[in-house]
Amino acid sequence: MNVEDVKASLDKLHTLSPKLNTATDEASAVVAAVEEFLNNCSIGLHVSVCVSEEPSEERETYLEDQFTPVHKSFVTWLAYRRLAGTFRIAVEVDRRLYSIYGTDADDQWTTEFVSARAWSSAPRDVKLQAFPHLPNLLSRLADELGEGVEETIATAKTVKEILTALGKK
Repeated sequence: MNVEDVKASLDKLHTLSPKLNTATDEASAVVAAVEEFLNNCSIGLHVSVCVSEEPSEERETYLEDQFTPVHKSFVTWLAYRRLAGTFRIAVEVDRRLYSIYGTDADDQWTTEFVSARAWSSAPRDVKLQAFPHLPNLLSRLADELGEGVEETIATAKTVKEILTALGKK
């Protein structure tokens, strides 16, 4: 790389960095507004959507008590969840372990929780990676809420019918 290429790169960085700062500030304002809206709705459901799955540096390892080779990956999620007593838009990370050997495909996957932090506290690169998934998170939250309401109404009706059948109201 010659001096002109380096200068061109520096000029590009100088031009793009204010745009990046503005875009990140706008994303932060959107997330804060969404959090406020959801918290005013008092939904209180933990919902997440997958942002990415990346292989671990350790491609093959062994489980502690077994000699089963496994592949590791880290899964990043955008979530709406309780953090420090308040529901927030958050970034979660899980570690997935996949056993090469196993008798049941469902038993081959193991997921371990690694961390969760508010989206607003995440590093900028994580924020930018997760932010485009916000519409999917809101859609998933609406779907889960709808299903939960329907199930709760049906369960209450069933229990009332049982109580009526038992002669209690």
